[in-house]
Amino acid sequence: MLQESSKAIVLRSVFFKDNQKIITLFSERFGLISALIKGYSSPIKSSLSEIFCEAEYLFTKGNSDLRKYQDGSILDLHLTLRAKLSYLRTAASLTKAILSSQMPEKASPHLYALFTSFLKQIPHFTAQEQLLSCFYLKFLRHEGFYHKECEMPNLSLEEQGLLAKIAYLQSFEELKKEEISPFLFTYIEDFFFQSFKN
Repeated sequence: MLQESSKAIVLRSVFFKDNQKIITLFSERFGLISALIKGYSSPIKSSLSEIFCEAEYLFTKGNSDLRKYQDGSILDLHLTLRAKLSYLRTAASLTKAILSSQMPEKASPHLYALFTSFLKQIPHFTAQEQLLSCFYLKFLRHEGFYHKECEMPNLSLEEQGLLAKIAYLQSFEELKKEEISPFLFTYIEDFFFQSFKN
């Protein structure tokens, strides 16, 4: 059995048989992976199988795609995400973006860094649409679906300019100064998910 370790965040957690869980993780080294945790009722294993838990995980890997949990060290439980329903909704949207776009076992350390940095910023934004819009656009840039010269149907030149500005921002404080209309947010979100359907 091969031993593997990686930083990872739990995106999905489901019960499996007695006192077991299967967790879906977005990992820094291996991309999307699944792992079996036995005896999850112990306090540490329970925390390590909670959605949005970020930890250093140790697994064993055999012939199956399903890894087996061996050990873990919690880095961040992201408990502040539970303070408001709007925070949880934004975190769920970030998670959906990863789950709907990434192939299993496709390593993407840059995307992992993007995901974790935006997850940590959620409690610091009043307008969650700002954060999500920026995440979607930077994600699309990373995957090659968006660049400054992209033609965006049904958008004015001013709106296209705003998209380009947001996509290339380097500061969360600068992002807070940008206003995203409900129409533009919906447009960006639709554009994101349509890009990964093609």
